[in-house]
Amino acid sequence: MATVCNTDNISVFSDVVTFTTGEQGIDGVSNKTVMLYPNPASKAVTVLCNAPAELTIIDQSGRTVLSTTIASSTSVVNLDELPRGAYFVRLLNNQGTSVHKLIVK
Repeated sequence: MATVCNTDNISVFSDVVTFTTGEQGIDGVSNKTVMLYPNPASKAVTVLCNAPAELTIIDQSGRTVLSTTIASSTSVVNLDELPRGAYFVRLLNNQGTSVHKLIVK
């Protein structure tokens, strides 16, 4: 528990959360092997991936809103059915799993 005092000398208690960032995706898959563009996107997003993968787009509440297979190294995913917002794109293949943030505008 950390104590933070504002200018009125009122103590506010908060949990301390530590985040570790780096170049690795989940399970050690380098995020450099996957590219999503444009991001933010409106109509479609191009996915560059070094191997075929299962692609899942997940909304902020954790629901899967789109699921497809990426068969080639360059694939275009249609976003017309998705409302504006922030999403997570999960790619799963024989090399592991990586997760990326996607903004639909």
